[in-house]
Amino acid sequence: MLSQNKYILCDLDTTGWNSMGEYFNWQQIDFDFLPEASSVPVVDVIYDRIKGKDKVFLMVDPETTLKALYTQKSKYNNFLELAKKIKLILYAEDDMMNKLDRTLKNNPNFASWINDLSPIVFTEGMAGHFYKKNYPNCKFIDLWHPHFHHSMSFPHFSSLQSTKDHNPTKDFLCLMCKKDERPHRELLHNKIKSEGLIEQGIYHYKPKSEHTWDDLKENYSTPSIKSPLRPFLPPIEHYRDTNIELVAETFTSNNHDDSFYVTEKTLKPISMKHPFMVLSNFNFLKRLKDLGFKTFHAHLDESYDSKEDVNERIDIIVDNLKTLKNNSYKFYQDTLNIREHNHRHLQDLNGRWKTTLWKSLEQFWRDQ
Repeated sequence: MLSQNKYILCDLDTTGWNSMGEYFNWQQIDFDFLPEASSVPVVDVIYDRIKGKDKVFLMVDPETTLKALYTQKSKYNNFLELAKKIKLILYAEDDMMNKLDRTLKNNPNFASWINDLSPIVFTEGMAGHFYKKNYPNCKFIDLWHPHFHHSMSFPHFSSLQSTKDHNPTKDFLCLMCKKDERPHRELLHNKIKSEGLIEQGIYHYKPKSEHTWDDLKENYSTPSIKSPLRPFLPPIEHYRDTNIELVAETFTSNNHDDSFYVTEKTLKPISMKHPFMVLSNFNFLKRLKDLGFKTFHAHLDESYDSKEDVNERIDIIVDNLKTLKNNSYKFYQDTLNIREHNHRHLQDLNGRWKTTLWKSLEQFWRDQ
């Protein structure tokens, strides 16, 4: 149990499920909440709460409470001075590294202020070159990969199709949402289009809209498609009709970066026992293998993973698609053992997710 001489003050969501709050409650760790709304500046509320207490930890979301601490003015307290007396932890249930990325691009002065605070940052992946360069005073701690949580991956859905259901008419599957903050997808689309490969696959590249989830209609009921889980649902019929998926992961807005963040986009082909290539930051496949998964280097040119420049990665990935043209079914058959291993391993990580998280948290708090 955490020593009771520590005082933890949080802005955790009190209305829904929260990993950190659940851990504190089950471990009988005392923690306090910041009020969701207050008529006084947040820094004054914090000052009042921590007055007379030793070993104070303040755990906040950078886009809400920390942003308020940056923008609000107080007659009595300066948070930069107050922060010298506490340990600041940046925490969000998900999307922490994206939040820091957005902050740097949209509000660089705020990002510089965050760096001056020298916080501990709990991340949902591995912070690489980009984050260490732009937030050099931050201490990044990779605690978990939230998409391995049971509600975000669906390896059991592979039972909805059998070997006889796999009857491919296309070589590859690639479903990308067009976003300005994901420039690597535009680069990939332009290369696939220029090489005349679109007709070779089940291929969509379009902005998010009410039609984004049309691919799910053939396999799921309307309530399922309207549920909050719909971004995580694999389009089963498309896996039956293709032999490999080309995944355009979330990260790659910053070229020459090796930050690692695995999302449902990579877990969908694994859940459906499908081969995959992944366009993400460099060394993504290396990190995936470090987690215990296997990739397809014996069957594809996976040297793209070590190329620091995204354009080089795209060139090799598209060359692989050209090699697989009209020959992908044999590739699919030859990779059965790898696909089965990955499917089993995902279920293993899925089952161990909370245990792994809690062990990491236990070690962190004991070291403080």
